[in-house]
Amino acid sequence: MERKNKELSKYDILEKLNKQKRGGINNFVKSLFSITIFIAVIAALFLFTFNIDIILIFNVSLSRALLLLINLYYGFRD
Repeated sequence: MERKNKELSKYDILEKLNKQKRGGINNFVKSLFSITIFIAVIAALFLFTFNIDIILIFNVSLSRALLLLINLYYGFRD
């Protein structure tokens, strides 16, 4: 009995991966969102370290708003 060769060549694998890739605008939005969250994390750490609190609209502090944004990001990511 002859065994069939079911291995994929590296070109077949790359072709399948290219088909599964997301669109360019999707990657751009995801990258932009990740950079925004990174800046929010840095700002929140800075505000909590130096005990700076700025009150925003509707009596919400900036540090709490940044923490909520971080929680939203990790909830969205999952």
